[in-house]
Order: sequence, then C-alpha cells, then structure tokens
Amino acid sequence: MRTLLLLSAVSLLAVLPAPAAADVIIVDGSGGGDYLTIQEGVDAAAWSGDTVLVYPGTYADVHDCGGYGTPVNVCIAKNITLVSLDGPEVTVIDGGDGAQLGILVEYGDPVVIEGFTVISGWRGGRSDAAITAYSGEVRGNVCLGYGTGITTDSWWYAGRGSERSEARDTAIVIADNTVEANETGIFVRSWSGSHALVSGNSVHGSQFAGVSVYGFGSVSLVGNEISGSTRGVRIQNPSWNVGSLLSVDLQSNRIVDNVETNIEIYLAEVSTGSDCHVTIGGAPEHANDIYGAPINLKAAAYNVDLLLDATYNYWGSIACTTFVPLFDIHENVPDSAFIFEPFVDETHTIAYYCEGVPVQHRTWGSIKSLYR
Repeated sequence: MRTLLLLSAVSLLAVLPAPAAADVIIVDGSGGGDYLTIQEGVDAAAWSGDTVLVYPGTYADVHDCGGYGTPVNVCIAKNITLVSLDGPEVTVIDGGDGAQLGILVEYGDPVVIEGFTVISGWRGGRSDAAITAYSGEVRGNVCLGYGTGITTDSWWYAGRGSERSEARDTAIVIADNTVEANETGIFVRSWSGSHALVSGNSVHGSQFAGVSVYGFGSVSLVGNEISGSTRGVRIQNPSWNVGSLLSVDLQSNRIVDNVETNIEIYLAEVSTGSDCHVTIGGAPEHANDIYGAPINLKAAAYNVDLLLDATYNYWGSIACTTFVPLFDIHENVPDSAFIFEPFVDETHTIAYYCEGVPVQHRTWGSIKSLYR
C-alpha cells in the first residue's frame, strides 16, 4: 500500500507544472529593451519575484500613483526588484516634468531599489521625497534636492496616511546611499514590531536633519557618515501614542561638523506609559565619532521615560581647542524636570579629537539614564 501511495505521489508531481521562474524585464530608453520607460517595466512585472533591469539613461516620465493624485516618476505596488544595470552615475530618474516623488512603493513587501540617481523635479523648491519604501532594501542610490531623500513613510505620500497598521512587523535596510542637499536626508518612520537598519550611508547638507527617526519600533544606525546638516541625527516619539517603545542604536557612525547639534533627542509629551531607549555606542566596538558641532548631544523628555547609554564614544572638538558640551537640556524644559544618574568608570572615556585623531583621553561621567 505504501508503495502504491508513493508511486501515485510521484506520478502526480510529474504532471504538475513547475513553479514559474522569475522574469528579468529590460528597460532601455534608447529602444534596446522590452520597454522604454521604467513604469512600463514595473507594470509588466509579475506580482512577486520579477526583476526590472534598467539600462543607462535619464528617465523623466511622470505618473499618477494609485489614483491618489500624487505625481511620481515610478510607482511600485508589487514585490519586485528594481535595479540599474550600470549604477547611479549613468542611470537617472529626473522629476523635471513635475514629479512630487521619485520612486514610491505603494504596496510591496519586500521591494529592492538599487542603483539610481533620483533628482528633484521642482527646481524652484523641493519635491516631497526621492525614494519611499517601507520594506525590503534601498541600496546604492543617490538622492538629491528633495524634501526627504529616503523615507519609510509610504502611506502618507500615497494618500493613505491613516493605514498605519500595514507597516507593522516589517523590516527595511537603507544602505550605501549618498543623500545630499535635502530638507531631511533619511526619514525613518517606524511602527510597532518594525525594524529599520540604516547602514553605510553618506548624508550631507540637510536643512532639518541628516537622519530623522520618528515613531516606535526598532531602528539601528550603523556606520553612517552624517555631516553638514542643521542636526546630524534627530530622534522623536509621536505625541499621540501611549504605551509604546522606541529603541534606537547608534553604532560606529561619524556624526561630525553639523551646524547646531550632532544628536538631538526630543521626546514629546504623552499621557502615560511610553519609553525610549537610546544607545549611542555602548561598547568599545560600537564607538561613534561625534564632534565639531556647538552641541554634541541635546535631549528633552516630557513625561516620557528615556533610558540613554552614551558610553564608549569619541567626543570633542576637531580643532583641539575646547571640549564641546556632551549634554544640553532643551531650553523648554527646566532642570528640575530631570533626574541624572551618572556613573564614572575608568573604562568609560571621552577622547578629544584633533583632525580625526584621538590625542587625549579623560574619564568622564557618562550619562547612563535620563528620565522624568
């Protein structure tokens, strides 16, 4: 009987169709591929698994994404890979014809976007975002001149900002991108159960913040270069959410020479029960370089528990003249609102910097926890 069952199963497998192989769809604006525009290639892709491979060229066509009246260059609502053949130097998505967004992932978990230069369409001002995606990978792109270079806040831009529950339990990697001259370089809006890894990016010249983290969930910033922005990194919780946890880790970053603050933590007032855990360094192998701003680390907490570990980092002045303040209380919060629990240990040191080279070490009372 067992032999008969086995033979029946083998016979059934023999007549079942094999799983369809993922297709590679070629987009070439000069006419050498399957389609002339990126959007045509995306529309032709299967719901899941296909790759849209884009040949060198400048792509400037504009479309309405999902019927919400949002003009975009490329609208994605599938689980696909969108990648250039020869990289961002020769593959440009140009919003010059009035695109509000460069690449918008309306749906798709996960989506991979790799190897494009995305240029703002509104030359007189700023378009909203170069790339928006909430799951998958955004890797090796160049984003220039937008309100936001890269953001995870897809639903807001697609006109469906209330559908926040869809972003839970997702993961995204934003890695090895160059993000310059935007209002905000990288904006991570995280949700409960979600995780974002922001790694190896070069972010420069942002008017508001190089990297802005907002929400709850888990966010890791690892090995980024963040400089020349008003604020290097800004961390904020939503004032409308209670009973949530925002966890942010900063490891092995160079956050230097920003205009006002290198790191700013601003925790808005909520009714009760919200926590924020921030680790800046925390171990020798995770030390960050943080120097060159008037204030290196600034924080404010309004009725929110903040657990802050800012140990094992290199802080100081690149000019080797003065030690820049490690910590500053927000001007709207009186000193009495905070309880400081510093601890001093010879293994927790701060280094003065001279042109990027540590030249003097001293023991410092690192701020281990801060809360109201």
